[in-house]
Amino acid sequence: MKNRVEMRDFILEIENKFPVDQWKVNEIHLWPIIRIKLFFYLINKIDIKNNSKAVDRDLNHFKKKSKYHIIKRKTKNYIKKIIGFLNFLSWYFQLTKCKYLFVGSDSHRVNHKNKRYNRFFDPLIQLNNLENSYMYFEYGIEKDLADYRYKNIRFHEPQFNKLKIYVKLKSKKYKIHLNQYEDFILFLKGSNITKDFADKNSKKQFKHWVNSIFIPKYIFSKIVLNRIKAKQIHFLCYYSEFNYALIAAAKKLNIKTVEMQHGPQTSIHLAYGSWSRVPKNGYSTLPQEFWSWDKISANVIKCWIKNNEHHKVRVVGHPWVDYWRIDNFQDKRFILYSLQPNPPSFEELFSKPILNLITQTKEPWLIRLHPRQLDSYDKIEELLRKNKIYTKSNLYIASHEPLPELLKKTKLHLTHFSGTTIEAAMFDVQTVLLHKIGLKSFPELIAQNKAFFLDSSEPNFHHQFISILKAQERNKKHKNTYYCKKYNFKNLFKF
Repeated sequence: MKNRVEMRDFILEIENKFPVDQWKVNEIHLWPIIRIKLFFYLINKIDIKNNSKAVDRDLNHFKKKSKYHIIKRKTKNYIKKIIGFLNFLSWYFQLTKCKYLFVGSDSHRVNHKNKRYNRFFDPLIQLNNLENSYMYFEYGIEKDLADYRYKNIRFHEPQFNKLKIYVKLKSKKYKIHLNQYEDFILFLKGSNITKDFADKNSKKQFKHWVNSIFIPKYIFSKIVLNRIKAKQIHFLCYYSEFNYALIAAAKKLNIKTVEMQHGPQTSIHLAYGSWSRVPKNGYSTLPQEFWSWDKISANVIKCWIKNNEHHKVRVVGHPWVDYWRIDNFQDKRFILYSLQPNPPSFEELFSKPILNLITQTKEPWLIRLHPRQLDSYDKIEELLRKNKIYTKSNLYIASHEPLPELLKKTKLHLTHFSGTTIEAAMFDVQTVLLHKIGLKSFPELIAQNKAFFLDSSEPNFHHQFISILKAQERNKKHKNTYYCKKYNFKNLFKF
């Protein structure tokens, strides 16, 4: 396997060989969890080659830390356990009923209006006057709510540890069905690339994970959802351990689940595209509905949901883009370079051809860090200063202003294969893609001349880029043809 197309084909081969849709714990489907875990394992193994040692070191550190915490938890005395349980009860009884639950992370937020503003959910909440009928569940560690300026944010994941003993006792009645799972592991062991995955996910190990971690989180989720009585749950990035449990619990309680698009939804992103074996009644660990930004993204999902009765897709537009988009755009004079975490590597992000491009073009640049790259800010600033292009690159502004505000000022957009390509097209800004994954991710935009692929290692890269830039300058301002429809977000909430 060399690329994401081959990753996709490998996983589709697995779906063809094994009864993956029958792998369950009681009525809860397990294949979506395994499939997406395998997908990201392959990305880490194949795409992120340069950082493999660092990743392994981090994982080893995590294992050591986990063992330490296991020992620490086991040595906690009875009084501390009681205090933890009482703390959970205090948190639990402060939960109020709400119609809509929004589940996301701080990485989906920006600094806006003197608060941490969720750029996908907050516009929907405002437009639909949901201020008195919603709650946020932020995943991850608990943060100071003063930074958010919200009254209705809850951090649910830390509360799980306070109830873990109780939910583990309740999990014993669940039975796991993994027909031909051993054959699946043998198949993975036949490849050097997936052998490590097979060794760490044997039937015994996987069943232990289901019994000791997943099902307790599922039971915890049911307890919490029964308390708040939500009618509809919205997710950003549904594919996390706790979110699978929330989705499965919501299905059991007949609560509608929705995944809101936050990036590319393509046939080679296997959380969204290319599902070949889907039960007629859908997967209980996948969202019921997918809300997409555009028809291109929605069509990726339509390809696999057409033969089942559970999953649906809706084109709802991009709430954050519509929040900012106006007909009379500001003067476009910047080149916007949207970075992204591995892949590509740091060396690919700032290769010699790209640094030369920044140096030699007359336009000022906006170099925008991905939210997960902010800890690399000093390193990137040092590199830009060393190459004497810091004053031309507007690093701070580009990394702290909202993306739509940047796109309104952008003449041409540059990225490797980021989902900002879609958002740029919504502002009628063309994108130069620098990574071959971009070719597979955005074929429709390339066909519409909304995006172009250039290989920065080619000798004529600079000349090709300048040609695209000049062609953009020659084009007269015209109305947006890609994002021509303004969607009515008020039709999305019925309860």
